[in-house]
Amino acid sequence: MGTVLYTNRLVGDSSNLATRCVLVRLIIRKVWPSLSQYSSNTCSRGNTIHYLVHGCHHKHPMDSLRLVFPPAATAIILFLLYNLIKLVAPAPYSPALAGGVLLGYVMYDCTHYYLHHGKPSKGVSNNLKRYHMNHHYRIQDKGFGITSDFWDRIFATLPPKSSKKSTKMVAQEFTVDLNKPLVFQVGHLGEAYQEWVHQPIISKEGPRFFGSDFAEIWNLVKLISTPTTAPALLGGVLLGYVMYDVTHYYLHHGQPTSDIPKSIKKYHLKHHFRVQNKGFGITSSLWDNVFGTLPPLKVSEKSK
Repeated sequence: MGTVLYTNRLVGDSSNLATRCVLVRLIIRKVWPSLSQYSSNTCSRGNTIHYLVHGCHHKHPMDSLRLVFPPAATAIILFLLYNLIKLVAPAPYSPALAGGVLLGYVMYDCTHYYLHHGKPSKGVSNNLKRYHMNHHYRIQDKGFGITSDFWDRIFATLPPKSSKKSTKMVAQEFTVDLNKPLVFQVGHLGEAYQEWVHQPIISKEGPRFFGSDFAEIWNLVKLISTPTTAPALLGGVLLGYVMYDVTHYYLHHGQPTSDIPKSIKKYHLKHHFRVQNKGFGITSSLWDNVFGTLPPLKVSEKSK
């Protein structure tokens, strides 16, 4: 049976269209202000997350330690992106396409670092540096391009050729002590956060997120949990990692005699000596089942 496409179900007739326009207007005038008020009352955590991910770079543009995206976070995003690429691209081309995306991003990030800390004297690189510094220190809502102004032209965010440096200050309804860890101060700025974070500090010294090295990890845990469950979550993460590492060592150097440890050891050594692209699990085969990397029950011959 052929497929019939009813265009009126996609677009709607004139009466439905009028009804939808009324509903949209009602949402804009009545519902949206309520959502805005709710978001303004609950934006503390949002400000904190934004500051951790990108806001710190705008507040401290010359901090070299928080300029390039962390490799561990990049690996997680690339894993998700690669699986997305495999869904839309033919299998032979997926690795090349993912590699091209990664190479392009590395080039982008290296260019970004150079524009902040390099010393170009003339030509294209000097123009790019001026263009990007203009984004940081003069017109923060224009000129987002790093390697060129191409997308700024497309999205109409090209900055004017001449502009005066903004001298507008944030209303002093809050206090931020730059000598103390900033992460849990910025949440209290509320709607003034965006204005505050785009007033850059001209210094090569970066901010301190938390009070100690341990707190750098501990407070990240608190950001994604509630105060009552944060200690349990952190303790669980640490305990889980220790159990994982001890198990890994035992599978290589222990001599198990009972069935379960022997089967886990056999499973892991098969990953090392026979099928290296399967069987990544250490404590169980759960995630190999989830990600489709479960090794075959029988291997015909030893991998070379």
